[in-house]
Amino acid sequence: FPSHDNQHGIITLDSDIFGSRKRLSTGKKSEKRLLAWYEKNFDAEYEKLYNAKFNIEQDLVDMKLREYGDMILDLTVNNRKANVQKYAKTVFRIICDFVISGRKFGDFKLNEIKATHIMLWQNGCGLASQTIATHRVYLNMVMQAAENDDLIRKNPVRLVKLPKRVPVRVKNFYDEEEIKKS
Repeated sequence: FPSHDNQHGIITLDSDIFGSRKRLSTGKKSEKRLLAWYEKNFDAEYEKLYNAKFNIEQDLVDMKLREYGDMILDLTVNNRKANVQKYAKTVFRIICDFVISGRKFGDFKLNEIKATHIMLWQNGCGLASQTIATHRVYLNMVMQAAENDDLIRKNPVRLVKLPKRVPVRVKNFYDEEEIKKS
């Protein structure tokens, strides 16, 4: 809520709307009329101040998993060898192409992704547990960057345990006649 308890009489807005408590200065001297206005328009004004202070543009807030992940992988390219970067991009593309409720995972906005979506991906991707663990590293890195950028409150990947065993895929073997036909 708006307050003016600082030594200079400047109105500050104090909230934990985005996960961690922050006090943001409006830069305006405290007056009864302004305090009432900030109280009435608190949420919108706090969000404006927060975005301005932490350089969060609306484009970044509205980014989808695929575009944000590609951006993060490109920004962190110097942390990986070229062949590992190529592998990371391929893995991330595979994750983004997984379909959940008729939508590709990569088409979800960052703030739409919940722990349940991570579980659906892990249980439905058809990969071995060790492969899922390897793929999760890149998804976790992207979601952790989103949390660090205050685009999401919590990293949903950290909230979901790695499955010990995933459903076994049915293996199709050809019999002798099918082999002879081909």
